[in-house]
Amino acid sequence: MKAMISLLKENLALSLVAANVLLLLLLVLPGTLFTGSADSFLDIEKGDITAIEFQYGQAKMRLERQADRLPVHKEEGTDSKPEVEYRWKLSLADGRSFPADADRMRDLLRTLTVMQSQYSFALEGDARAAYQLGDDAVRLTIEEGGDRRMLLVGKSSQRSDATYVMLEGKSDIHELDGNLRARLGSGDELFFRDRAILPPEVDVNSIASLAYLQPNHSVRLARAGSEWQMVEPRPGKLREDMFRPILDDIVRWKARSFPEATPPGATKEQARIEITYHRGSTEPGVVQLDIEAAGEAGIYYVRYNDTLYAVSSYYLEDLKSPESLLDRAEAPLKP
Repeated sequence: MKAMISLLKENLALSLVAANVLLLLLLVLPGTLFTGSADSFLDIEKGDITAIEFQYGQAKMRLERQADRLPVHKEEGTDSKPEVEYRWKLSLADGRSFPADADRMRDLLRTLTVMQSQYSFALEGDARAAYQLGDDAVRLTIEEGGDRRMLLVGKSSQRSDATYVMLEGKSDIHELDGNLRARLGSGDELFFRDRAILPPEVDVNSIASLAYLQPNHSVRLARAGSEWQMVEPRPGKLREDMFRPILDDIVRWKARSFPEATPPGATKEQARIEITYHRGSTEPGVVQLDIEAAGEAGIYYVRYNDTLYAVSSYYLEDLKSPESLLDRAEAPLKP
């Protein structure tokens, strides 16, 4: 009997401890941890967003969805249906406009549609200044057809990948998961400028031939069915493991910057990459990339359509040694 009473007392004590711990959690932790839903903070769909405007101080940028869609590229080895995506345009306050970068637009749209409020607290005292929600805030406006919603984007949390924001007309500060300031470019007005060098319809599957042309050195490669062959300087089958990284590298070139001219310390080069590709018509498309100079750490300065790009390339040098690309090189090629 005594043992039973003792057991009841022990269980009662444990129950009281558990109840006290639960009460403490309810008092200390944010209420949204228990009551918040899994809905996104803005409750918006990517397909409904037609324009995004944001302002850092005097710098104002506007992103507008265009009517035409991006080419659909199906991933190799997958049966999933690619998502339909639209082109976007970046417009600056000085009147300049550029096609918007597809990757960065994709990242921004995803962030806007999935970010959630971790918790919220009232705007009191010096909170506006402490969380950079005053004059130094980013004013973000999202348009959904004829509707507009605006929020102030403050500083990023130092302890996590999060951002403090306020909705227009509200007095609560929300901590959102995700670094929204970084997704908006952190004040760089050209952050959303299209960094892709090649047209979006050019990919590894549409390319029919590739040539690397120098005054005294030419390498011509062409697709033959499912394989690639070297046409010049010596015909032969290409090694997949040697050639494919070059092709993937060039197709994925992205601008690191848009310099006005090649820097003084860069090594001058005279080379051209010529790519022919299938574009759904009888006439193949042709892209010519002029390599004007090489910098340090694999940086090249490439001109295309009167625009100079600084790009990183790890495999371009391999085209200067074409014998290494052949499946069975019988002897080194003569310079």
